[in-house]
Amino acid sequence: MAFNMKEEYYPSFYGYRGSGNDFVVQPVIPFMAWGQANLLRATVNYNINGPGGSALNNVSVFDLLVFNEKWGRWGFGPLVQFASSQGPGTDTALAGPAVGFVARKGKWNLGLFNQNLFGSYTRFSSLQPIIAYILGRGWTLASGDAQWSVNWRKPQVVYMPVGVQLAKVQRLGKQPVRFLFNPEYNARNYTGAPHWSLRFGFTILAPSR
Repeated sequence: MAFNMKEEYYPSFYGYRGSGNDFVVQPVIPFMAWGQANLLRATVNYNINGPGGSALNNVSVFDLLVFNEKWGRWGFGPLVQFASSQGPGTDTALAGPAVGFVARKGKWNLGLFNQNLFGSYTRFSSLQPIIAYILGRGWTLASGDAQWSVNWRKPQVVYMPVGVQLAKVQRLGKQPVRFLFNPEYNARNYTGAPHWSLRFGFTILAPSR
């Protein structure tokens, strides 16, 4: 179980002057239901400033059925997303499947996570590589939240991020927490998309006993 809070700062955008930033709250809750392991994650994104102005942005929730294997774990399940109305020709509710896996090899965690959202006007997919290396003493180096995204209605790639995330787990009193820093470059020149992103994160961890 984890409670993530992230500040995302965008120094520049493609086709838009100025900077922007979002605040993201992301609880992650594992649970058992009818003898099956589940992983529930909600993401609440508040756009403080930027191309979309100041407003509550997308809210998404997925619930994965998780299966443990000798090599790691994999899971699949439903994904839903709710968004504020952007006028005619836009969707405020989307749904689709999510699927992913993570394999463990020594100090490496390697995998992929795929999310798909569909609506009356939307056909959208994202693919997130999972690459993490345990440095020791609570430090990890990873690929971060980079999600390559495709708009299937065009079709075209709308986001091509490459990033690196440095994280540290330590205790504040008796409470384990994780701090992270995740710079990211977007190689896709798409109007309104961030050119660079800087993420600063703080996670309250509640590990199982």
